[in-house]
Amino acid sequence: PSEARAAAAKALLAVNPADSIPIVTADLQSAPTATQTALAHPLATTKEGATALVEAIGNGRAAPALLRDKALADSLKATGHGERIAAMIAALPPANLEIEKRLRERRAMFDPIAASPVRGAQLYTTHCGACHRINGQGGLIGPQLDGIGSRGLDRILEDIIDPNRNVDRAFRTSLVTLNDGNVVAGLLRREGGAQLVLADFTGKEQSIPRANVKSRTENESSLMPPTFADTIPAADFNDLLAYLLSVKAQ
Repeated sequence: PSEARAAAAKALLAVNPADSIPIVTADLQSAPTATQTALAHPLATTKEGATALVEAIGNGRAAPALLRDKALADSLKATGHGERIAAMIAALPPANLEIEKRLRERRAMFDPIAASPVRGAQLYTTHCGACHRINGQGGLIGPQLDGIGSRGLDRILEDIIDPNRNVDRAFRTSLVTLNDGNVVAGLLRREGGAQLVLADFTGKEQSIPRANVKSRTENESSLMPPTFADTIPAADFNDLLAYLLSVKAQ
């Protein structure tokens, strides 16, 4: 539970902060938002912990939305990160109440007894396999998902329904503006010589001549579309969740 993990983090940080800060910070990467918030508060009480937390948020290993917690943001500002925290808060999109509602609905609808991991594995191949890899099978556009079941239901729901909540810097979308005014969005796969190679959300790669590129920027959104909760029927969605929860680390 979030409260127990937060209490353990606080105790570890009090006893041996040098060794504990990397451990607690690493746990942020796979934790749901409620647990991230609980872990973030004890981190923010020391200069070293606050620095590690700010770096985790900046690199997408913790949700920027944590900074909507005013007490947490004030603690981070007080430890010497005022300007950076202010910039991060200014860049936050408006809170999406519809997404929060959908997360609650899907969690309430999930029935692990009725859901079928076997059917879910087939749905995973259909909807996710082009971009994600499990046990050496699938694409490498998005993060590999070996051991994803250890994240738990809440975090997996967040990753599917709100993929922009936690976006590792390695998987942020690049926006390429061409000389003709058109814009190409995708994950930068390779660059070298006269070509840039981007991959779209289906896993398809597109080569763009450098001579046609006017500018290139990185934004903090994920290439994964936030529409799966709407496009996948509820029963199928539950089967998919059951399969992902069954994928444990080898």
